Amino acid sequence: MLPRMDSSTQVCRLPQFTICGLGDVRNHSRQEAFTHVVSIWDTATRGDGPDQIKAYFPASRIHLARFDDIEVESAGAVTGEMVRAILDFGSGLSAADKVLVHCLAGLSRSPGVAFALACQFAGPGNEAAVLRSLLVRAPWIKPNRRVVRLADDLLIP
Repeated sequence: MLPRMDSSTQVCRLPQFTICGLGDVRNHSRQEAFTHVVSIWDTATRGDGPDQIKAYFPASRIHLARFDDIEVESAGAVTGEMVRAILDFGSGLSAADKVLVHCLAGLSRSPGVAFALACQFAGPGNEAAVLRSLLVRAPWIKPNRRVVRLADDLLIP
């Protein structure tokens, strides 16, 4: 069953998506309670960053992903399996959920993932309206085309 459509925007009421870079994560953790967090890291990142994310959002469901900001098939690029895991993580989202999606800069990978999750929630045919709704909250985004393409392949029967 697809979510109820809102005739004023031609898209269903989506979960609230917050897209940001790593530098804004801590502030968001202090200002809002998120039900879900998708934390995207570069393949070369080492250290305790992912553990800090878990500490910032102890009550949230968290999905950690590691891929680089690459839009072609290459070492370090997102794979179909990674996108499937992200979509599986978001398969139970409701309109009442608050989802934080971050990567290093908040410009490409996290917007691509937020767009894929929102399109999964809204259902086929709502992609343009979903993108418009995300751009209202984050006008600087440019969703990673590889993430979008892989999600499209998985979501369209």
